[in-house]
Amino acid sequence: MSVTTRRHWSHRVIHLATGKVPPPHAVNCVVAWCLAESGIAPNDGEHGPAYNPLCTTLKTSQVVSPDWNSVGVRNYGTLEAGIDATVATLLQDNFHALRFILGSPNVSAGAVADVIAKSQWGTGDVIFRALDAYRMDKEFYNELPVGSM
Repeated sequence: MSVTTRRHWSHRVIHLATGKVPPPHAVNCVVAWCLAESGIAPNDGEHGPAYNPLCTTLKTSQVVSPDWNSVGVRNYGTLEAGIDATVATLLQDNFHALRFILGSPNVSAGAVADVIAKSQWGTGDVIFRALDAYRMDKEFYNELPVGSM
C-alpha cells in the first residue's frame, strides 16, 4: 500500500507538469483544489478516487475498475499511475494557462484559483470556497492522505 499526503502529491504534480520548483502558493491552491474535487475523504477508491484527488477522467493502462463515479473519474492502481495521469491531463493543450500559472514564481493562490475556475477542468467557482476552507486549517488539509484501494 502506497500513501502520501495531498501536499506532497500536489508538489510532485506541479513539478512534473511544469518542470519547475512549485511556488508555495501554487501548492496551497492545488491542495485546496483536491478538496474542491474529491472532498476530505481519503483517496482510497472507496471514499474518494484512488490516487486521484483532482478527479481526472484520463483512461490509462493503470486504471482500476470500476470508475469512481458516473462522470468517469478514474481509480488508479498506484500512486505513480495517479500522478502520471494527472500530469498527462495537465499537459494537454487546453491546460496551457493552468500549467503556466502553476509554475510562475510569486504567484498568489487566488490567481491560481482564478485560472482553475476558468479552465476546462470543470471545478468552477467551488475552488474559491475550497481555498477559503483550506486557509482555515492548512495543516489538516495538507496532511490528508492520497492512498490505495
